[in-house]
Amino acid sequence: MSDTLHMLSEVTEQVVVRTSTAGQDSLRRDVRRVSDDYEAVSTHARELVEQLQAVLQRWTEFESSHSLFTSWLDTTMQSVENASKVAADLDAKLDLVNQVKVSFDLVSYITTIFHHLSSFFLKKIEP
Repeated sequence: MSDTLHMLSEVTEQVVVRTSTAGQDSLRRDVRRVSDDYEAVSTHARELVEQLQAVLQRWTEFESSHSLFTSWLDTTMQSVENASKVAADLDAKLDLVNQVKVSFDLVSYITTIFHHLSSFFLKKIEP
């Protein structure tokens, strides 16, 4: 019981001595009701504080989880972006290799044709 409630009980007992029997019962009943109401409000307030502490704990856990998720998402997005850049670079290099390969194949083909043509013409010209 709080100091104020305890003081109220003491003052009530001093007043009760100077009050009629019907008034004494009424005063004691009123003080008991105030005391019970005070206890009920105190209990309810403690329960609310405990609930708020639980909610705060859950919120803190949520913020921590959100922070971890955001960090993971940023890392993942950066990895995907880097992989896209590497893939684009690899695609560009593969295209370049294919162009060089086609050019090389074309030069080889033309060289082979000229070799065969020159052989053909040399054979025709000579009796």
